[in-house]
Amino acid sequence: MGNPATDRVPLNSVLMLLAVSALWGANWPAMKIGLTELSPFAFRGLVNVVGAAGLLGLTWARGGALLPPSDDRPQGRRRAWMLLAICGVINFCGFGALIMFGVELVGSGRAAALGNLYPVWAVILAVALFGERLRWQWALAVLLCVGGVLLFFIADPQALDGRLLGFGYLILGSMLFAVGTVLVRMARLQMPMSAIVGWQEAFGAVPLLAIALVVDPGIRQLPGTASLLAIGYVGIFTGILSFWMYFTVVAQVPVAVSTVGVQLTPVFGFLVGALLLNETVRLPDIGALLLIGTAVYLVVAPPRRR
Repeated sequence: MGNPATDRVPLNSVLMLLAVSALWGANWPAMKIGLTELSPFAFRGLVNVVGAAGLLGLTWARGGALLPPSDDRPQGRRRAWMLLAICGVINFCGFGALIMFGVELVGSGRAAALGNLYPVWAVILAVALFGERLRWQWALAVLLCVGGVLLFFIADPQALDGRLLGFGYLILGSMLFAVGTVLVRMARLQMPMSAIVGWQEAFGAVPLLAIALVVDPGIRQLPGTASLLAIGYVGIFTGILSFWMYFTVVAQVPVAVSTVGVQLTPVFGFLVGALLLNETVRLPDIGALLLIGTAVYLVVAPPRRR
């Protein structure tokens, strides 16, 4: 095995990371379009159903294990199902709903940047819960995130007049996803990642659709073409294809490379939002993107060896 620090990243991995960033970036404007007819609960719940069916179907087609291994102990499988359910509710119900409420109130580009803060919060959790040593890069990353959020407020003065709640939803959602990410890593489930994510989406869809049936009578009717296309895009291209490409790259390159590689997502979010939704990109927005992107890089980049 070569040295990850010196090996050249394969061209196909670079292309897939760019594709994932573009697909995930366009995901945010697509969600905004879908919310024109459906509530956040209904839209995210339907997207989860599409993603779960696709990922579990992909796992089955490739001959992967759909169910957690029993390990000759019934409690082992019950524990795995419980962890999948808890992580699903956190990652694809709580995080998914908060992100949907946030993107409903905030521009899709800003939403993409704020929703992409989860690596920073995950590091803070690691320090607080597992006693990891706080590196100066991590402390600087937190300060850069605060600066980035402040710049978003400067770019969007209306945020203090009604959109502040949207910023709060997005930041809280990214924190929740960080908690779910830490739990998934702690669980160390012996299953294909496509099955792990698929079952999480399935468990996350249940409470979302249950709430939607109560608060959103429109879910009982067929949505319009724009909403159906948004559900299809977010469910298929983001929930299935992007995840497959991303975890394929994770198996080929160091985790730091794959994580940094998708930090172009907010840039694509801003570009697609400006093109499709006529959202305005201001100079403070660009400054905020640079600060948040630098913060995430400081967190995921491996420390230099002397």
